[in-house]
Amino acid sequence: MVEGKKEWNEDLIRPIFREEEANQICCIPLSRKEVEDKLIWGPSNKGLFSVKSAYFLEKERSSRGQGESSRGIEADDQWKHIWSMNLPSKMKLFIWKAGNNLLATKSNLVARKKWNTKEDDFLGLWAKISSKLNKSETEEVVAVMRNLWIRRNKFIFEQKFASPSCVIRLAKEDLNEYYATQSKPEGLNSTQVREKNGCPPEQNMVKANWDAAFDAKARKVGVGVIIRNERGEVMVACHEQKLNVADPVTAECYAFRKAMDLCRDLYFDKVIFEGDAQVIINAVNVQVEDLSYVGSLVEELRRSLKRCNEWRVQ
Repeated sequence: MVEGKKEWNEDLIRPIFREEEANQICCIPLSRKEVEDKLIWGPSNKGLFSVKSAYFLEKERSSRGQGESSRGIEADDQWKHIWSMNLPSKMKLFIWKAGNNLLATKSNLVARKKWNTKEDDFLGLWAKISSKLNKSETEEVVAVMRNLWIRRNKFIFEQKFASPSCVIRLAKEDLNEYYATQSKPEGLNSTQVREKNGCPPEQNMVKANWDAAFDAKARKVGVGVIIRNERGEVMVACHEQKLNVADPVTAECYAFRKAMDLCRDLYFDKVIFEGDAQVIINAVNVQVEDLSYVGSLVEELRRSLKRCNEWRVQ
């Protein structure tokens, strides 16, 4: 590692290892705290060995040596089209999960073997959609699909049901907000920028929202943090880019850590941290040993929260 820093020394690693090996090493997340090293099972999200994870690992290794069919190339073209759309990362990730049958539906959680849902089924539907709609209409369809999924979850878990017009309105608001940030409007002051979702923080507190945009191909992430006061006015906003990031969960950890660093530097002692990475939020809020790939980062985030009694995450 770099002397005096908790960072990998790329100048030392890359001349020694092959490119693929060096990339894997440099992408291993490092905690800045004295977190104890642990032996984990990488192919499992929980870090524990299971026959199921070993089976899928062997299946993946076997498929690497096989040639790719023309149908597989066609599927790759479809995915390239999806990832190239001018949409927030959370919407692209939703479509990716839908296409790979990874959404937490009842069929996936209870009766996966009884359903015949494959990637080809979704990509066939996607080909029909993209062939009949223009670019902006296709992007709007993605936003509506994601909000329909959110509505379904709120109905199941919170017994709240949004009307179809509300779903469409929220989808358009999501897109318009994203397009507005892309165009970088000038002349906007803190009194003009308000929170779109949720409520402002409690009196005498601030709310720090964080998010991450992950580029898998380039192995890098852009993180952003925005801090608002009790009136919903923007007090601080910042962004930065980090290289050698291999997955979106690690990216969200770095974004959350950046939000904490910013609040600590500005001496904010009463903070509500808010993000959309539920996996990270749940991991930080429980005191169970985390053996996942990002366990060292989760432990660092937990320690930072413990040091400040009036910091909390939701």
